[in-house]
Amino acid sequence: MHARLKEIGAIEEFDRLLSASGERPLLLFKYSATCGTSAQALDELLAHLNERAADVTYAIVTVQTHRDVSNAIA
Repeated sequence: MHARLKEIGAIEEFDRLLSASGERPLLLFKYSATCGTSAQALDELLAHLNERAADVTYAIVTVQTHRDVSNAIA
């Protein structure tokens, strides 16, 4: 993965990031490991992070492995 991309594994982590988003924007990516479009979007996000990451918190949740977090976000 990428050092700037925080993996969310618990609802409490998401809640903390969401609370902090009032002071620093949050870009949240819900990733599906079985979706080709999602894989392409992840590649684009990683390229963005490598080229011109902004002053934003970047986070990712994998739908298949953290369904409870994904559902809470939805």
